[in-house]
Amino acid sequence: MVGFIFAPESKRRISLEKAKQLGKVVHSRKKKIVAVFQDQPIEEVNAIAQELHADFVQLHGNESVEYCAQIHSSIIKTMKPTESTADVLNKFRTYQSYVKYFLLDRVQQGTGRVLSPSIVSPLAKEFKVLLAGGLTPDNIQEITSFAGDVVHGYDVASGVENPGEVGVKNEALVKKFTRHIQAKSRSGKRGV
Repeated sequence: MVGFIFAPESKRRISLEKAKQLGKVVHSRKKKIVAVFQDQPIEEVNAIAQELHADFVQLHGNESVEYCAQIHSSIIKTMKPTESTADVLNKFRTYQSYVKYFLLDRVQQGTGRVLSPSIVSPLAKEFKVLLAGGLTPDNIQEITSFAGDVVHGYDVASGVENPGEVGVKNEALVKKFTRHIQAKSRSGKRGV
């Protein structure tokens, strides 16, 4: 999957025209397109997703269950678990009818820390989970050792960017990151 960010406040925001150009390449390589939004009008989300031919819409804000019910694409809903496991499980269950994948991310960005296995494992046993937050080529091997059996994929951004160049991916870092995941995937574990 390749994500294009349309959230207005994001440093990685892309124009729809640029995303459409890149989207043709992504689809030609048989990869899925994810259009990423954060608390934007439903009409805008549906229109951009349709025009981009997005396979998924990732909702990265405080979108409600009612909001999700009005989205026309398959949904990846970002969740930042902070409550007890029981409370988080109940919250996920309320979204379950509308969400294809839950993306687990940290509450506090930029710390370099990843979510604990004690948070990820119980959620991933019941739901289709993707993991984000603090992922890099240097730590993905360790992360897949606990998460590889339970998560369906990984979301990486800054961990594969050129230092000091927000949004500019480093090809060598991307390849190193994906090599670790693909190796885990070939060994019978879930991956990309």
